Amino acid sequence: RIWTESYETMVKLALILPAIALALALTSESATAFVGPAPRAVLSRASRVPPVLRSSGSPPFLSGSSSALALSASSSAPVSSTPAPSASATFASRFLFLVKRTCFALFFVALLSSSPSPALASQGAAAAAFEHLHTGQKVARYFQSFGLSDFAVLALISALPVVELRGAVPVGVWMGVPIQYVLPICVLGNMAPIVPLLLLLRNKSVRALMDPILRRAESKSASLGVGTPRKRWASLAAFVGIPLPGTGAWTGAMGAFLLGMPTAAALSSIFAGVVSAGCIVSALTLAGRTGGLAVLAFLAVFAANEFTKGAERKQDFLEAEPYWDQTNVPVNTAKPKAPHTGKVVSNRRIVGPKATGETCHIVIDHDGALPYWEGQSFGVVPPGTREKDGKPHSVRLYSIAASRYGDDMSGKTTSLCVRRATYWCPE
Repeated sequence: RIWTESYETMVKLALILPAIALALALTSESATAFVGPAPRAVLSRASRVPPVLRSSGSPPFLSGSSSALALSASSSAPVSSTPAPSASATFASRFLFLVKRTCFALFFVALLSSSPSPALASQGAAAAAFEHLHTGQKVARYFQSFGLSDFAVLALISALPVVELRGAVPVGVWMGVPIQYVLPICVLGNMAPIVPLLLLLRNKSVRALMDPILRRAESKSASLGVGTPRKRWASLAAFVGIPLPGTGAWTGAMGAFLLGMPTAAALSSIFAGVVSAGCIVSALTLAGRTGGLAVLAFLAVFAANEFTKGAERKQDFLEAEPYWDQTNVPVNTAKPKAPHTGKVVSNRRIVGPKATGETCHIVIDHDGALPYWEGQSFGVVPPGTREKDGKPHSVRLYSIAASRYGDDMSGKTTSLCVRRATYWCPE
């Protein structure tokens, strides 16, 4: 890299310095023609100082002019018959002298830098060509150096984390592989490490080793566990299928494990997402510059949406109404035989590296009927009826309410954490 930059600098100097030297040379010639040839006495080091300055006579500030100083010199110093030049002529002569030296030095440097040896030029050109390759192209060149075929190189690049299929498809097009072969090879290569990854995550040692990565995957896939199993399957497929930073088959596999999804469902969902991502990346790659502009526009809109979505409106706790205190706390307003029905407005799973994905944070809108739940038990009755007699289920899952007012200060919601259980008829 250092040699490449040095070589490029030399080439630029080879192009720029001759022009500068020529311009300075032309400037020097025109200035000489305008001012005239410099007097020889001015260029002589010994004659730069008037003779009177070397004599013991009167100091120069007592004389009236330079000609008077020259006439009052001692007899030992020969008096030049040429009149002393003016101050402007002296300055021009010195300037032209420096310009000529500069022109010669610049021309010499340009002559050396404009004709490098063919071996160095070819080496610098090769280094520059390799330097301008993209990361995916460099990885492809590295794998090709082992004698692997283009198909094997694409499969290996697709199997790499972070890069995956979204980075392998453009590389395959750059390598000249037809798109009808690039897409299936990249899909298979991307799916190859997913099955071993899901199996290895069952091992505690592997989970402990991958704990930082799992935590990052947890933050990325926390919203995938909301809803029914079918909705989770579709959410995971969409998460993997949209080619955005931080998504992909590797992150999706870790998220599926943290959510406790069955292996078969996780594999099918990830496969659907990989195929979707492959189609999107292939279309954008074939679109060329238009596709790149479309991707940039989409990423800009996505980033703006994420930025604005994170801004939450601050609440003024002093102005929140109604405010419940200890004097008007309703006690046991919902009897066991008359349960209160509320609307679930949020049901998010609490997922962690050691969790099974069955613990939920529930926010219930009760319209202010049960404003004070802190410290009270809450029974969750599953929907449906018992098989033996058709009566409603009597089995309940109890939990302690986590917040008095839920997630806001309106007094109309309540939040709690419950662990989902499987209900069945004992008979």
